[in-house]
Amino acid sequence: MIDHIEIIKRLEQQNALIDTTEAQREANLFRIQWLTWLHRDKPTYHPSNGTDFLLEAHKNPNYRCTPRSLLEN
Repeated sequence: MIDHIEIIKRLEQQNALIDTTEAQREANLFRIQWLTWLHRDKPTYHPSNGTDFLLEAHKNPNYRCTPRSLLEN
């Protein structure tokens, strides 16, 4: 199985060839950019208490959600 790094290397090699058309180079650059976006590191998940308003209201009937309370958290 070919991984995305090998695909990117092959596309860069194809772009370096003289007989590659300009349209094919642009398509290759787009595919390289898309593959790097697809396989970049994902951000870590940080749970926050104020995002699940329905759960908070279910746990505490006096829970109120206001713009000020969202900015304070």
